[in-house]
Amino acid sequence: VAVMVFLFALDRPNYLWLRRRLVALTSVALVVHLVYPLAPPRLVGASGMVDTLREFGPEIYGQGSMLSRLANPYAAMPSLHFGFAVLIAWALARSDRFPGRRVLTLHPTLMLIAIVATGNHYWLDAAVCALLLVVVELGFSLVDESSTRRGMLSFRRRVRPVTAAPTFRS
Repeated sequence: VAVMVFLFALDRPNYLWLRRRLVALTSVALVVHLVYPLAPPRLVGASGMVDTLREFGPEIYGQGSMLSRLANPYAAMPSLHFGFAVLIAWALARSDRFPGRRVLTLHPTLMLIAIVATGNHYWLDAAVCALLLVVVELGFSLVDESSTRRGMLSFRRRVRPVTAAPTFRS
């Protein structure tokens, strides 16, 4: 949210770039989550992983929890945690207004370590999300290329300037 507010306030084109990709990635991942739900390693008893949410809280999957209706415990593949971290780092790298470009790779790297260490995702979940990011970006490049070929350089309606006022004779 902080990155979105930062980009909205200081770098509107990158805000729009990030917003479009977040929506597209989430939409594609939602289809995968619904078609082929996979449990994270922390829910597989034989994995030896500790379910940190159940052990230390907060409890989001219990019957009494309001979030239990919103949370999907079987939405591990692809890892949107990792995908969002990559997109945020990518958007900040594109921005001329962000001074900390050298540390941008730390966010996705630390996110990957955290989601695997806590048993929320397998390594493969992050790899699949990275592949989906490539697919989403290819989709945007195809749409942008076809729009450019048709002469639509942006989504805004282009208005022709009026060169001279029409004259009427009676």
